Amino acid sequence: STMMQTKLSTGFQRDVRRIVENAPGPKQHRKVNLGESLIGKGQPEELAGEPQMVLVKGDVVQISTQRPDGWAFGTKLHH
Repeated sequence: STMMQTKLSTGFQRDVRRIVENAPGPKQHRKVNLGESLIGKGQPEELAGEPQMVLVKGDVVQISTQRPDGWAFGTKLHH
């Protein structure tokens, strides 16, 4: 069966190409030595209620917004 996509405003139709890939296996847990962690100082008061991320060397982070003081909001993409 072929899937079709239709744009309602124009009636334009096209075939939908669907590629199914195997999902990756379960993530491997990695041990982290928290004794080597660095804790930032001087967190701005207005960020006190915001969630904080724990990052380790090798993490990939996508920053969505960065403040002028260097603090950033983002998402950890890979650990």
